[in-house]
Amino acid sequence: MKKEQGHAGGVAVLADQETPISLLRDIKRLLSLQQATDMPADGEEYRDYQIVAGAGDLYIDTDVQFGYAYIPNCPRDITSYSGTRGGLIGSFKTGAFVQFRMPRSTGVTITYGAGSAAQTLTVYLSAREVSVSPGSFLIDPGTAAGSLGKIEDTPAATGDVGVQMLAVRNDAAAAALTGTDGDYSPIAVDDNGRVYASVAGVTTAIDGLSNTVGFLVDTAGAVRALAVDGSLFNGVGWDRQRNITGGTVFASAARTETPTPASLTNYNGRSLIVVINVTAIAATPSVVFNVYGVDSISGTKYLMLASAAVVATGTTVLRIGPDIAAVANLAAIYPVPRSISIDPVHADGDSITYSVSSVLTL
Repeated sequence: MKKEQGHAGGVAVLADQETPISLLRDIKRLLSLQQATDMPADGEEYRDYQIVAGAGDLYIDTDVQFGYAYIPNCPRDITSYSGTRGGLIGSFKTGAFVQFRMPRSTGVTITYGAGSAAQTLTVYLSAREVSVSPGSFLIDPGTAAGSLGKIEDTPAATGDVGVQMLAVRNDAAAAALTGTDGDYSPIAVDDNGRVYASVAGVTTAIDGLSNTVGFLVDTAGAVRALAVDGSLFNGVGWDRQRNITGGTVFASAARTETPTPASLTNYNGRSLIVVINVTAIAATPSVVFNVYGVDSISGTKYLMLASAAVVATGTTVLRIGPDIAAVANLAAIYPVPRSISIDPVHADGDSITYSVSSVLTL
């Protein structure tokens, strides 16, 4: 309010002079402006909100005004509004890094779409603008069923949320998936999802039953034996270790002449037992059972033990080994070789029914 006051000899003007009422009004206006912009210089909040599996609204209220909001990783498609569904701020897709300004707002409403399970929505509120990038936030992945993180040794459950590790099907195992040594590369699998190993190939399968030993071929093409199944090197190749093994040398049958000798292979046996079982005779047969070792180079046989002539029914047991006490025609102190031949020799043509079996002991 402007006033003019006069006095003798002239007029004095007091410009822009205000009344006490107008001054109070100006002070109130200034205080209201200060309140509208009075934010702590470093005011910031970091919050995790649990959102349900279905669609819904999330209202974020703060005890101080904030001007900026950041969502490091949208778990759903969202739309944000200032205040309680006030002005539209924007819509953002799942996985987006969101940052927006909230001038003079004391809250924000976020509407989110439906998901497969409950999840965590992380919101960073700041009183001032900060220079950030998606990698600037340390995000806690959580450990709940709807979170990306999981606790070690925790049982899996149907519907658990996580990030699947994908591999690439590559039927041509030799085909490179990357161009240069040292490049990042996906994991290669075959059509059944089996991961390829770094070896070049397997030359022999191990079936666990027959005398087969597995071999790997390295990247240079050299054959490398697998040290599995208790394999032993025999000077030329590899044999699986055996336990005590037995088998039929000659099946039970009536014979009147010398049969073809029977060959045995000893893989890792220490002692040999030969059992001769005669069940029937006609007239006066006579058979001597000879046990030979066979030279691995020439094939020449050398006698280890010969039985006495078998002329009657009954059982005869022959034993050969390095720790066996020698008994004429029944036991011999001899290391059991790899190749063995058992040769029955008939003295005449009279019929005799017998079987012969063998046992290799450790």
